[in-house]
Amino acid sequence: MWKPFDCDNAAEFAMTFFPEWELYRWQIETLLQLSGYTQGTVDSPRIEPTSDAPLRFTLQAANGSGKDAFVITLAALYCLMCKARFRVIATSSSYNQLDNQTWKYIKLAADRINEQLGPDSEYRLRVTKFLITCKASGSEIILFRSDEEGKTEGFHPFPDPPGAGMMLILNECKSLEDKIVMAIRRCHGYNYWLNVSSPGDPSGFFHRSCTAFDASWPAPLAAGKYYHRKITWRDCPHLAMPAKEFREKEGEAHPIYRSSFEAEFVETHSLALVSQEMLNYTYAFTPNIFGLRAGVDLSLGGDKTVMSVWRHGQFLAEHKFVERDSIFLRGRLINLFEQYQLKAHDIVVDAGGLGDPIIQEIRAAGWNVCGVKNNQKPFNKIYSDRGTEMAFNLRKLFIDKLVDPTPITRLAPDLRRHLLRLARVHLKERHRTDAEFTAAKPFAIRLLSGRERSNFRRQRRVDQQVVGFEPM
Repeated sequence: MWKPFDCDNAAEFAMTFFPEWELYRWQIETLLQLSGYTQGTVDSPRIEPTSDAPLRFTLQAANGSGKDAFVITLAALYCLMCKARFRVIATSSSYNQLDNQTWKYIKLAADRINEQLGPDSEYRLRVTKFLITCKASGSEIILFRSDEEGKTEGFHPFPDPPGAGMMLILNECKSLEDKIVMAIRRCHGYNYWLNVSSPGDPSGFFHRSCTAFDASWPAPLAAGKYYHRKITWRDCPHLAMPAKEFREKEGEAHPIYRSSFEAEFVETHSLALVSQEMLNYTYAFTPNIFGLRAGVDLSLGGDKTVMSVWRHGQFLAEHKFVERDSIFLRGRLINLFEQYQLKAHDIVVDAGGLGDPIIQEIRAAGWNVCGVKNNQKPFNKIYSDRGTEMAFNLRKLFIDKLVDPTPITRLAPDLRRHLLRLARVHLKERHRTDAEFTAAKPFAIRLLSGRERSNFRRQRRVDQQVVGFEPM
């Protein structure tokens, strides 16, 4: 009744539908192992995992190595099309990760397959949000967010035919709480379990999976055993140059380098973007190129709009107020601009969320302020977005002692600790909680406005690699 697509393994599947993809050797070997070849070559022995002796594979990989785009995507789609009545259940700890990483790559690849198959193919995939089905094979891919314990227990293999297979994929599982993993383990009947993540803190489920295993590459895997493989920048040619640049600038001991490029587990506190030690200095006021600057974090409704004013790296004043009407908000801000005799090109405003339309109103009133969005593309591509790039520039300002540290040292202790731990993983595929960024964003944007704007204005093209924003 069921007619799976004829393809021997996930690597062959990749060559069939994506011949232009130049997979790295480790990616091919991993795909072959996930297809049952014990040593990652088609000449090695092949196993057929069962629910009694499943294939359990943990992939500990550097940021940007292609975990989602290639390994998860190809393994999932291979099982969908080439195995009869098979279920692929993939999860991640956050909706953002699930939607913008895991689902995005699987959907793009599925759409590409449909383009090649044509509208009349019996293998054409039906793609809906977080669900892909193949009528010919009778198989499906389901994605769900595993942030609630009660939602993770209802997945089991198809009841027909007996022995139908199921793969569980836990993506970026360094962020999964133990209680969630325990709930996922109630999804009985799986014969494949795949853990995929970049490393985080040396604790929790993923850390245990990377330290307590039965065998690790290049040893062969075995059914019913726990297998592990670690991927660093050395396995990914496209990461060689970013790793070299970061290493030369920050050193091999830098926790970000160790975590993101060497795929090592590092304590979160050592990943602090701005450590307390960096702030232990007295700022010596010296006129410099920064001049008079202001930054604004906009809000309408119950939250506060905050405007911070700086001169030559020294903190002058901060204004906080609640305003529910955008017209009145615009008026209050313009009054402050005039009070401090600011120029429009020296004012940086957060353009995220409701910020963009408010900025347009401010500009319509004759103030052509600069807007910045944290999710914009960075100038330096080793960073995941503009907000991350600005955060690292903030760190550099403190290291060089070019700004007054007192505003951050005056914060309440709990909030200060929250801010100082901003950088969990700051490079590609960074996982950043909303709470962490919300706590840090106003200070980072307002403080950075001085340096970022002056760099942009004075070294428009020469210094683009370190500038933290561009006019919208």
